[in-house]
Amino acid sequence: MEQYDTSGKVIIPFATSGGSEYDETEKDLVVSAPKAVFKPGKVLNEMNKQQIQEWINTFKENE
Repeated sequence: MEQYDTSGKVIIPFATSGGSEYDETEKDLVVSAPKAVFKPGKVLNEMNKQQIQEWINTFKENE
């Protein structure tokens, strides 16, 4: 990510597996893209399609 201009870009991190710790991921990403806008991420492995869509829709509603 360091190679790209992420100024003002919205980044919403997510994971599809709970095999490793997710807590530190967002902090690590902020270092790589300090000018980006980060939204709260989520681990999706326990969610069904409808729940994922509802989560995505929360970002659309807040635009």
